[in-house]
Amino acid sequence: MSEDSDISSPHRSHISSSSPGTQPIATSTPNPKNKRHPPKANKKLKECERLCVLNINCRSIKNKIPDLQQVISQVKPDIICCTETWLKPEISTAEIFPDFLNFQVYRDDRLEGKGGGTLVAISKSILSQEQPDPKSKYNSVWAKMSLKGFKDIYISSFYKPNEKDEIPLNELWSSIKKIPKNSIVWVLGDFNMSSIDWSTESLTEGCKFPNIYTSFLENLINLNLQQMVNIPTRGNNVLDLFLTNMPSHVHSTKTLPPLGSSDHDIVFHEIKINRGRPLQTKREIQCYNKANWNCLKNDVSKYAKVYSETHYTDPNKAWISFKDELNHLCSIHIPTKVTKTRRDLPCNKTESCGVAPLKSEGQTFTDPVAKADILNSQFESVFSRPQPLSLSQACKQKHHPSMPEVSISEDGVKKLLKDLNPNKASGPDQISPRLLKELHREVTPILTHIFQISLKTGIVPEDWKHAISCLSFQKRLILMQTQQLYIDQSPSHA
Repeated sequence: MSEDSDISSPHRSHISSSSPGTQPIATSTPNPKNKRHPPKANKKLKECERLCVLNINCRSIKNKIPDLQQVISQVKPDIICCTETWLKPEISTAEIFPDFLNFQVYRDDRLEGKGGGTLVAISKSILSQEQPDPKSKYNSVWAKMSLKGFKDIYISSFYKPNEKDEIPLNELWSSIKKIPKNSIVWVLGDFNMSSIDWSTESLTEGCKFPNIYTSFLENLINLNLQQMVNIPTRGNNVLDLFLTNMPSHVHSTKTLPPLGSSDHDIVFHEIKINRGRPLQTKREIQCYNKANWNCLKNDVSKYAKVYSETHYTDPNKAWISFKDELNHLCSIHIPTKVTKTRRDLPCNKTESCGVAPLKSEGQTFTDPVAKADILNSQFESVFSRPQPLSLSQACKQKHHPSMPEVSISEDGVKKLLKDLNPNKASGPDQISPRLLKELHREVTPILTHIFQISLKTGIVPEDWKHAISCLSFQKRLILMQTQQLYIDQSPSHA
C-alpha cells in the first residue's frame, strides 16, 4: 500500500497531521500525568487518632437512661451533646451519668415551661471546663477542651425550639464572637431549620422564613463556619447540625438509630485528632524492701493491747479502727514512691481479637455463624442439665445431720495469714497480702476477734462486701478468645 493512498477510516480522524519536529497528539491515550484516580475510601482511624462525638436529641433523657448507657457501651463516645434533655435542677447529674461512665457533664436546664435543656458530656480523660462567658440564656451550654498539641476547642450544645425563632440564633452568633481567636469552634445541636439544601447550601422551595435562613447562611460565611451534616436526621430533614471552623478535622459523619422513642436519629461524628497513646496513671506504691519491719511489728503489738481493752461489739467499727491504725503505722514505717508514666506498658498494647477458624467433623469453618454454632454445640455438650427432684422423691431423702457450730481459733487464722501469697494484689481495702503475711503474729488476735463478733452478730464489715474483678483472656485453650476468666481480688483476710 502506498503512503499517499487515501483510505477512509473512522480512526484516522483521531490522528492530526503535524509538522516536522512536533509529535502527534493521540487523543485516545491521555497524558498519564493528568490521569485521574477514583477517590479513596476514608481510612479507618486508630482509637488514639480520633474523637467520637454524638449529637443526640433526647426528648427527655431521664426516661431513656438504660438506652443512653447502652449506646455509650457500644459506641464508646468521647463527647456527647444532648438537646431537649427536659432536665430540672432538682435532677442530679449522677442519675443520668453515674461515676462509672467517667464523664464530666455541663448542663443548661430549662427552668420555665416544659421541654428544652441542653448538656455536654466530655470524657474525664480530656481536660475540660465550663465556659460561662459565651453562654447565652437561650438553651446553650459551652465548654472548653484542652488537648496536647492542639488549639483550645470550644464546644457548645445548642437548641432552637422553633423554626421561626431568630433570637436564639442571634445569641449564638454573639457567643461565637466572644470566643478567643485561633480557637477551634464546634457547635452541635437541634437547629430546627429544615428548608436548606446542604448539598448546594441554598434555600429549598416553599421556605416560610427566607430572611431567617438567608441571615443564617450569611453568618456562617462571616464567621468562617461550615455545616458538616448532609444526611437526614429526622424523616427527610436535616435538623441536627454540626458547625465548625475546622471542617478538615471531621473525618466521617453518619446516623445511628434514635435514642429510645426519640424521633431524631443520633448523629455520629468521627473527628481526626491525634491524641497520642494514653499515659499510665501515676500511682503511689509502698517500698516493702525498705520497710522498718521491727518497729512496725512493735507498734502493731502495742495497738493489739489497746484493741483488746476496747471490747468492740460492732464488727464494722472494729474493722475500721484496725484498718485506719494499720494504714497510719504503714505510712510511718514503710516508705513510698510514685510510679513513672510509661507508654510501653503491656496494658497499653492492643492485640487482635477474634475467633480463629474452627474444625468440626474434619472440616474447617471460617464463617462467623458456623463458628458460633460449633461453639454452641461444644458448650451444650459439656454442661449437664440436672433434673429437679419431685416432691415424692424429696420426701424419701434421708435427713442430713445439722452442721456443727463454727468456731474460729487464733491458730487457724494465723495459719491462713501465714500461707498468703505475698505477690497477689490487694483488694478494695488496699491492705497488701505481703503486709498481712509479715505481721501475721501481731494481727492474728485482732482479726480473730473481728471474725468472731461478725459471726456472732451476723454483721459483715462493709469492706468485706466488695471485690475488684477484672477480665483476663485465656489464650492457650482450645476456645482461645471466646472464654473469659474472672480474676477476683477480694480482701486478703476475707
